Amino acid sequence: MRKVSISILFMLVSLTWGTTWLAMRIAVETIPPVFATGMRFMFAAPFLIIIAWLRKKTLLFPPGQRLFQFVICIFYFCIPFSLMI
Repeated sequence: MRKVSISILFMLVSLTWGTTWLAMRIAVETIPPVFATGMRFMFAAPFLIIIAWLRKKTLLFPPGQRLFQFVICIFYFCIPFSLMI
């Protein structure tokens, strides 16, 4: 991949993640944090499924890496989003 493409994709990811936290900060003022987080993942899941389908890739991790990925999920998603409560 070209260096320019990588830079643009990196900026897009940074912008997306940054605005997500801003949106969550605004959303928790009107709806419960767990519901707001659930809605966020509910809207993101179809996009991931479509991307995986278009690329003909599975969303499952290889059997030898599932425990590691579960631990990453707990520390990267579950704990931080639970702390918003």
